[in-house]
Amino acid sequence: MEMLLNAEYLHTQTFWLVVSFVALLAIMWKFVTPMLTETLDARANQIREDLDRAANLKTEAEQMLQTYEKQLKTAQAEAADLVAQARKDAEDLAAKRTKELEAELSRKAEVAAKSIEQAQNRAMEELRKEVVNLTVQATEKVVGSMMDSKTAKKFADEALNELN
Repeated sequence: MEMLLNAEYLHTQTFWLVVSFVALLAIMWKFVTPMLTETLDARANQIREDLDRAANLKTEAEQMLQTYEKQLKTAQAEAADLVAQARKDAEDLAAKRTKELEAELSRKAEVAAKSIEQAQNRAMEELRKEVVNLTVQATEKVVGSMMDSKTAKKFADEALNELN
C-alpha cells in the first residue's frame, strides 16, 4: 500500500495502466454489459420463440399427416367397395343375361321342336294320303273295280300299322 501513496509511483505507467484498466472495466460493467445482456436475452427469446413455433408447426404437420392418412384410408376403402360393388353388379348382370339367353334358347328349341313335330305330322299325313291313293290304285288294278275310299283308308291304316 505504501506504493500507492508514493508520489513517484503515481507518475509511473503501471499505475496509470491499472487505473485505466479498472476504469475501462467499470465503464464496461456499467454500460456495455447491460447492452450485451439485453442483446443476448433478446436473441435467446427469439430462438425460444422460433423453437416453439417450429414445435407448433411440427405438431400441425403431424396432425395434417394423420388427417391425410385417414382420408387416404377412407378413399381406399371406398374405392375397394366401389370395385367390389361393380364386380358384383357385373356378375349379377352376367347371370341375368345368361338366364335370359338360356330362356330364349329354350323357347327357340321348343319352337323348333314343335315345328319339326308339325312337319313330321304333315309329312306323315301326306304319306298316309299317298299310301291311300296308291293302295286304291293298286287295288283297282288288282281287283279291277273301283274301291270306295272308306275301304281304301282301312287297308292303308292296316298297312301303316304293320310298317310301324
